[in-house]
Amino acid sequence: MRTNEKADIDVPETLIKRGKLFSYKNVYYYIFLKSGFTKGCIDKANEHGNVSLVSLEDIINDINIKNQE
Repeated sequence: MRTNEKADIDVPETLIKRGKLFSYKNVYYYIFLKSGFTKGCIDKANEHGNVSLVSLEDIINDINIKNQE
């Protein structure tokens, strides 16, 4: 995805669908996106339970918290 649009519900669905091509017992998905995620995307990720969504804002906030420690 090369736009500044938020990822929608199709992103985790596509990733999970493609992940089924591999036969691993425990599978976790991480989606990194600069512009964030729509509510539908967040809801779908939470529904699956093994999908983590990480935005640029999350990374920056995490760095700032660690720098304050």
